[in-house]
Amino acid sequence: ASTIAQLAVSAVAIASGACLSTKVDFLWPRIEQLPDTLVFEGVEVTGYQIFEDPKVQKAIAFASTAHIGQFRRTGDPYVTHCIHTGKILAALVPSTGERAINTVVAGILHDVIDDTAENLKSVAEQFGDDVASLVSGVSKLSYINQLLRRHRQKNTGGSTLTSEEPGKQPACYAIGDG
Repeated sequence: ASTIAQLAVSAVAIASGACLSTKVDFLWPRIEQLPDTLVFEGVEVTGYQIFEDPKVQKAIAFASTAHIGQFRRTGDPYVTHCIHTGKILAALVPSTGERAINTVVAGILHDVIDDTAENLKSVAEQFGDDVASLVSGVSKLSYINQLLRRHRQKNTGGSTLTSEEPGKQPACYAIGDG
């Protein structure tokens, strides 16, 4: 219904000669204001029941604090990438169960030991050894991926190593959002 309302408002605005570049999103509620929506740091996760789990929400808060002051090239807070990674994983695992929760939590935390002051010990203390082991594994894969890119760059003489954020080496292109 909201999409139909947005389409109708847009059609009326166009028909009345309004400029297409005019922003008219004030005419309907933002996604965060719609009933029954679940949004973390601007990322909508409505429909992903696993994001209602306290451990998943704790991971989002932990990652938000750890990545404070870090931004993506788009200007979005870096933690949005972490939540999107968790959302991708949430689509691939069951909606409940300890393994599924730990998988999503590890996805959310996948960059904290490489890109923040947090370490594996703090991840283990806060989220358990299973999550810490998953985060460590992702970190090792990211490091290997980074070495392969550097090797490729050196051998081809080209610049295949790119950085998503200024001054930051890519840590997770293999996951898909990188």
